[in-house]
Amino acid sequence: MGRWGMRLFEGDADLDIAIAINETFDLNLDLSKMVHQTDMLCPALMRLYYLTPEYAEMLSELVTDMRAKLDTDDLGHRVFAYWRSKETEVGGEYRVIIVGALLMRAGAKMEE
Repeated sequence: MGRWGMRLFEGDADLDIAIAINETFDLNLDLSKMVHQTDMLCPALMRLYYLTPEYAEMLSELVTDMRAKLDTDDLGHRVFAYWRSKETEVGGEYRVIIVGALLMRAGAKMEE
């Protein structure tokens, strides 16, 4: 538990927030799967898997699928607006940063 790096998603709190964002509107968005490869607390075999060509291909497909899903029916904008509306809650501003980073990771359309 803790941080193993200084960048986004190099700490368990960032990954926990990303996992919580997956459940926005009771959808399983799988956004957090785009950043799990930064998890240095996962089992060693999983970290080795993250280095394989198979994982790189799966991740590329996942990012493409997430982009399409988020751009359909303006879902990405609605997810961002939902979390932006909770910005005044404790930790809310940081959650908005994480949502924005996930949307950017997917290459989704953003206006903010």
